[in-house]
Amino acid sequence: MVHRFALVGLAFLLAGCGKSGTAPDMAPHPESQSEAARQALKAAAGAGMEMAGIDLYVHRKNPLTGVPQTPKLWIHADRFSLRDDQTYVFQSARAVVYGDKEEDQAIVMEAAEGVFEQDRRAQLSGGVVLTAGTLTLKTGAAVWEQQADPAAEQVLVDTPITIDDPRLVLAAGSARLYPERKEFELRDVRGTLRFGEGI
Repeated sequence: MVHRFALVGLAFLLAGCGKSGTAPDMAPHPESQSEAARQALKAAAGAGMEMAGIDLYVHRKNPLTGVPQTPKLWIHADRFSLRDDQTYVFQSARAVVYGDKEEDQAIVMEAAEGVFEQDRRAQLSGGVVLTAGTLTLKTGAAVWEQQADPAAEQVLVDTPITIDDPRLVLAAGSARLYPERKEFELRDVRGTLRFGEGI
Protein backbone atom coordinates (compact mmCIF):
# COMPACT_ATOMS: atom_id res chain seq x y z
CA MET A 1 0.00 0.00 0.00
CA VAL A 2 2.87 2.38 0.82
CA HIS A 3 4.50 1.57 -2.50
CA ARG A 4 1.26 2.27 -4.39
CA PHE A 5 0.69 5.60 -2.59
CA ALA A 6 4.30 6.64 -3.22
CA LEU A 7 4.05 5.81 -6.91
CA VAL A 8 0.80 7.75 -7.32
CA GLY A 9 2.34 10.79 -5.65
CA LEU A 10 5.50 10.52 -7.73
CA ALA A 11 3.51 10.15 -10.92
CA PHE A 12 1.83 13.45 -10.08
CA LEU A 13 5.12 15.20 -9.23
CA LEU A 14 7.26 13.81 -12.00
CA ALA A 15 4.89 14.06 -14.93
CA GLY A 16 6.82 13.88 -18.17
CA CYS A 17 9.75 11.97 -16.67
CA GLY A 18 11.39 9.14 -18.54
CA LYS A 19 11.65 11.06 -21.80
CA SER A 20 14.85 11.57 -23.75
CA GLY A 21 17.63 13.64 -22.18
CA THR A 22 17.10 16.58 -24.55
CA ALA A 23 16.64 19.98 -22.96
CA PRO A 24 12.94 20.91 -23.13
CA ASP A 25 11.81 23.89 -25.20
CA MET A 26 9.88 25.32 -22.26
CA ALA A 27 10.54 24.22 -18.69
CA PRO A 28 7.47 23.81 -16.49
CA HIS A 29 7.17 26.28 -13.66
CA PRO A 30 6.95 24.43 -10.32
CA GLU A 31 4.13 25.00 -7.88
CA SER A 32 4.47 24.47 -4.18
CA GLN A 33 4.22 20.79 -3.22
CA SER A 34 1.08 19.71 -1.42
CA GLU A 35 1.39 17.89 1.88
CA ALA A 36 0.12 14.70 0.22
CA ALA A 37 2.88 14.90 -2.39
CA ARG A 38 5.50 15.45 0.33
CA GLN A 39 4.24 12.41 2.19
CA ALA A 40 4.42 10.38 -1.03
CA LEU A 41 8.08 11.35 -1.50
CA LYS A 42 8.88 10.50 2.12
CA ALA A 43 7.17 7.14 1.76
CA ALA A 44 9.11 6.39 -1.43
CA ALA A 45 12.38 7.38 0.22
CA GLY A 46 11.61 5.24 3.27
CA ALA A 47 10.80 2.26 1.06
CA GLY A 48 14.17 2.60 -0.73
CA MET A 49 12.46 2.71 -4.11
CA GLU A 50 14.44 3.15 -7.31
CA MET A 51 12.78 4.68 -10.35
CA ALA A 52 13.56 5.51 -13.97
CA GLY A 53 13.59 8.92 -15.62
CA ILE A 54 13.36 12.28 -13.88
CA ASP A 55 13.69 15.98 -14.75
CA LEU A 56 14.86 18.21 -11.91
CA TYR A 57 14.87 22.03 -11.96
CA VAL A 58 16.08 25.05 -10.05
CA HIS A 59 14.25 28.21 -11.20
CA ARG A 60 15.05 31.87 -11.06
CA LYS A 61 12.59 33.79 -8.92
CA ASN A 62 11.12 37.22 -9.42
CA PRO A 63 12.99 39.41 -6.90
CA LEU A 64 9.81 41.30 -6.01
CA THR A 65 7.22 38.51 -5.87
CA GLY A 66 9.34 35.38 -5.36
CA VAL A 67 7.39 33.66 -8.15
CA PRO A 68 9.46 31.06 -10.08
CA GLN A 69 10.40 32.10 -13.60
CA THR A 70 12.86 30.61 -16.09
CA PRO A 71 15.15 27.74 -15.09
CA LYS A 72 18.78 28.25 -14.10
CA LEU A 73 19.54 24.51 -13.76
CA TRP A 74 17.97 21.44 -15.36
CA ILE A 75 19.00 17.81 -14.82
CA HIS A 76 17.68 14.76 -16.63
CA ALA A 77 18.65 11.42 -15.05
CA ASP A 78 17.94 7.93 -16.40
CA ARG A 79 17.65 6.35 -12.94
CA PHE A 80 17.17 7.81 -9.47
CA SER A 81 16.28 7.08 -5.88
CA LEU A 82 15.23 9.31 -3.00
CA ARG A 83 17.41 9.94 0.02
CA ASP A 84 14.64 12.09 1.53
CA ASP A 85 11.86 14.33 0.16
CA GLN A 86 14.41 17.02 -0.84
CA THR A 87 17.39 14.92 -1.99
CA TYR A 88 17.65 12.79 -5.13
CA VAL A 89 20.48 10.36 -5.89
CA PHE A 90 20.74 9.77 -9.64
CA GLN A 91 22.67 7.85 -12.28
CA SER A 92 23.47 8.56 -15.93
CA ALA A 93 22.64 12.26 -16.03
CA ARG A 94 22.74 15.27 -18.32
CA ALA A 95 22.64 18.73 -16.74
CA VAL A 96 22.26 22.20 -18.23
CA VAL A 97 23.29 25.40 -16.44
CA TYR A 98 21.54 28.30 -18.14
CA GLY A 99 22.84 31.81 -18.71
CA ASP A 100 20.59 34.81 -18.21
CA LYS A 101 18.08 33.50 -20.78
CA GLU A 102 16.38 30.11 -21.01
CA GLU A 103 17.66 29.51 -24.55
CA ASP A 104 21.23 30.18 -23.40
CA GLN A 105 22.66 26.79 -22.41
CA ALA A 106 25.87 28.19 -20.94
CA ILE A 107 27.26 24.92 -19.56
CA VAL A 108 26.22 21.36 -20.40
CA MET A 109 27.42 18.52 -18.17
CA GLU A 110 27.21 14.75 -18.44
CA ALA A 111 28.08 12.42 -15.58
CA ALA A 112 27.71 8.83 -14.39
CA GLU A 113 26.07 9.78 -11.10
CA GLY A 114 25.27 12.57 -8.70
CA VAL A 115 23.15 14.07 -5.93
CA PHE A 116 20.55 16.84 -6.29
CA GLU A 117 19.43 18.85 -3.24
CA GLN A 118 16.24 20.75 -4.01
CA ASP A 119 16.85 24.49 -4.59
CA ARG A 120 20.39 24.21 -3.17
CA ARG A 121 22.99 22.31 -5.14
CA ALA A 122 23.83 19.58 -7.62
CA GLN A 123 26.90 17.38 -7.31
CA LEU A 124 28.00 15.34 -10.33
CA SER A 125 30.71 12.69 -10.38
CA GLY A 126 32.08 9.84 -12.43
CA GLY A 127 33.61 10.81 -15.77
CA VAL A 128 32.18 14.32 -15.83
CA VAL A 129 32.28 16.02 -19.23
CA LEU A 130 31.48 19.75 -19.32
CA THR A 131 30.88 21.69 -22.53
CA ALA A 132 31.02 25.50 -22.42
CA GLY A 133 31.04 27.19 -25.81
CA THR A 134 33.75 25.47 -27.86
CA LEU A 135 35.49 24.17 -24.72
CA THR A 136 35.26 20.55 -23.62
CA LEU A 137 36.37 19.92 -20.04
CA LYS A 138 36.85 16.48 -18.52
CA THR A 139 37.13 15.86 -14.79
CA GLY A 140 36.12 13.56 -11.95
CA ALA A 141 33.52 15.75 -10.22
CA ALA A 142 31.73 19.11 -10.44
CA VAL A 143 29.40 21.03 -8.12
CA TRP A 144 26.80 23.73 -8.85
CA GLU A 145 25.44 25.73 -5.90
CA GLN A 146 22.64 28.28 -5.89
CA GLN A 147 23.63 31.77 -4.72
CA ALA A 148 21.56 34.81 -3.74
CA ASP A 149 23.34 36.79 -6.46
CA PRO A 150 23.00 34.93 -9.81
CA ALA A 151 26.21 36.55 -11.07
CA ALA A 152 28.09 34.80 -8.26
CA GLU A 153 26.84 31.34 -9.21
CA GLN A 154 29.49 29.00 -10.50
CA VAL A 155 30.37 25.43 -11.32
CA LEU A 156 33.17 24.36 -8.99
CA VAL A 157 35.69 21.77 -10.17
CA ASP A 158 38.18 20.75 -7.51
CA THR A 159 39.48 17.60 -9.20
CA PRO A 160 42.16 17.54 -11.93
CA ILE A 161 40.74 18.75 -15.21
CA THR A 162 41.74 18.60 -18.87
CA ILE A 163 40.52 21.11 -21.45
CA ASP A 164 40.42 20.41 -25.17
CA ASP A 165 39.59 23.28 -27.53
CA PRO A 166 40.44 23.93 -31.18
CA ARG A 167 43.02 26.50 -30.05
CA LEU A 168 44.30 25.14 -26.75
CA VAL A 169 44.98 21.97 -24.80
CA LEU A 170 45.36 22.49 -21.05
CA ALA A 171 45.53 20.56 -17.79
CA ALA A 172 44.58 22.26 -14.52
CA GLY A 173 44.33 21.40 -10.86
CA SER A 174 40.92 23.06 -10.44
CA ALA A 175 38.51 25.43 -12.18
CA ARG A 176 35.60 27.81 -11.64
CA LEU A 177 33.04 28.40 -14.41
CA TYR A 178 30.68 31.40 -14.26
CA PRO A 179 27.63 30.82 -16.52
CA GLU A 180 26.19 34.35 -16.28
CA ARG A 181 29.50 36.01 -17.19
CA LYS A 182 30.64 33.21 -19.53
CA GLU A 183 34.05 33.18 -17.87
CA PHE A 184 36.19 30.50 -16.32
CA GLU A 185 39.19 30.53 -14.01
CA LEU A 186 41.90 27.86 -13.93
CA ARG A 187 44.46 27.09 -11.25
CA ASP A 188 47.75 25.16 -11.51
CA VAL A 189 47.64 25.25 -15.31
CA ARG A 190 49.96 23.77 -17.88
CA GLY A 191 49.44 23.08 -21.57
CA THR A 192 49.58 24.40 -25.12
CA LEU A 193 48.02 27.53 -26.62
CA ARG A 194 47.85 27.80 -30.42
CA PHE A 195 48.25 31.44 -31.49
CA GLY A 196 47.92 33.16 -34.85
CA GLU A 197 44.19 32.39 -35.15
CA GLY A 198 42.69 35.53 -33.67
CA ILE A 199 44.29 35.15 -30.23
